Amino acid sequence: MINLENALKKLKEHPYTQIQLSDREKFHTGMLKITLDVFQKEAYSEIFDTDFAKDLYTSESEKIETCLEENSVDLSIKNGEKVYAIIESKFKTGLHYSNYKNRRVSQLTKYALNNPKTKHGFVVSLFPEQEEDLKISPEEKTQIISFKKSTYTNDVLRFLKNTNSKLPDDPRVPLITLWTSYLKDLKIVVDEFEFKSIKLEGISNNEDVKKLLSEVKLKGVFEGFRMSQVKQELEKELKEKNTIKQVLQTGAQIWKKLDTENNYIILGNTHGNASLSLVMTDEHKSISYGIQWQSGIVKVFIQPEGKNLEKWRKDNTWGKLRQEILENLIALFESEWDEDEMKINKEGKFRSITVMKKELFTDISTMPRLLSEGIDFLKDQKVRKHIQPLLST
Repeated sequence: MINLENALKKLKEHPYTQIQLSDREKFHTGMLKITLDVFQKEAYSEIFDTDFAKDLYTSESEKIETCLEENSVDLSIKNGEKVYAIIESKFKTGLHYSNYKNRRVSQLTKYALNNPKTKHGFVVSLFPEQEEDLKISPEEKTQIISFKKSTYTNDVLRFLKNTNSKLPDDPRVPLITLWTSYLKDLKIVVDEFEFKSIKLEGISNNEDVKKLLSEVKLKGVFEGFRMSQVKQELEKELKEKNTIKQVLQTGAQIWKKLDTENNYIILGNTHGNASLSLVMTDEHKSISYGIQWQSGIVKVFIQPEGKNLEKWRKDNTWGKLRQEILENLIALFESEWDEDEMKINKEGKFRSITVMKKELFTDISTMPRLLSEGIDFLKDQKVRKHIQPLLST
C-alpha cells in the first residue's frame, strides 16, 4: 500500500513539479482555461453548475470567451462583451485583503465591486474555502452575493477523469492529459491520507513530510488546511465563553473581517505561510493585540491601528513604550506557559514576542485548548494593566 511519503515522492517526480510549474497558480488557472475552451459547455456544467452552463449557452449567446488576468481577475468568462462570470484560482495561497478606493476589503469583494453587473463568481482552490470568506457584504452594490466554491482535486479532476474515452482531436489535449495525471497524484495526498483523516494528531515522519511538501511547493496550503481543523476545535472551546467571543468579534472588525459574528478566529496566509490570529482591541480601536500562530511559532503581538500608526512612525517614544510592555508580558507568559525560548521578535508595525513553538505537522490536539487559555489569559486584567499605558497614548 502506498504511504504518504511515497505519494509525495511520486508527486515530486511528476514532470510539472520537475519544471517548477506545479505550485504556480497562474499555470493551473491557465490549464483550467484550456479545459473550458476545449470541452466548453460540458466542462462548465460539470466543474461549476448545470444551471450556470445552461444560462451561459442559450440561443441568444454570443461568442463565449475565457480571458486570463483581465482587471486583476484570474479568469473571466465573457458572453460577447459582457463579463458573465469571474473565477478566482487559489492553488497555493489563501484568500486575502486588498485596497479598494482607500479602504480595505476582501479580495473577492474587490473583484465583485470591479464587476458590479456580473452575477456569477467562483473560487477554485485546492482545499475548500471557508463559507464566510466567500460572502460579499450586503452593503456592497454588487450582483454577486457569494462566490461558489469548487476544488481542483474533486470537481475539476472528476470531470477530467470522465473525459478519457471521448477526448477531442485538439492539439491541447496532451497538456490536459498530463495535467490530469498530476491532479490524480495530488488527490492521493490530499484526500486519501492524514490531511483529512488524521485531524489534529501527529503525522508520521512529520519532518520528512514537511520537507517533501516544501519541495513540491505546497507546504503553505497544507498548513492552511491543518489550521482550519484547529479553528473548528477552537470554536468549540470558545463556544460557552461569550465574553471572550465578543471581544474577538470586535477585534476581527478592526482587521476588516466579514461576518465577524462567526468569523472571529482569523485564518490568513502571508507569503505562503498559513496563520491563525485571535485579535483584541481597545475601546478607541487605536491598537490591536492578541495571539498569532504562524510558521510553527505562537506569538503575542501589539500593533498600532488607524491614526496611531502614523503616530508610531513619527514618535520613537511609542516604540520604546511598546518594547517595555512586551518585556513585561514575557514575564507574565512565562508563568502561564512553561517555555524556554520566549523572546521579543524584530521591530515593525507588527511587533511580537514568541511564547511557544509548535509545528503544524506534529500532534496539535492540545492547541485549541492552549490557544483558548492563552487568549483568556491575555484578556485578564493583570495583563491588560501592562498594556493600558499604550492604550491611553
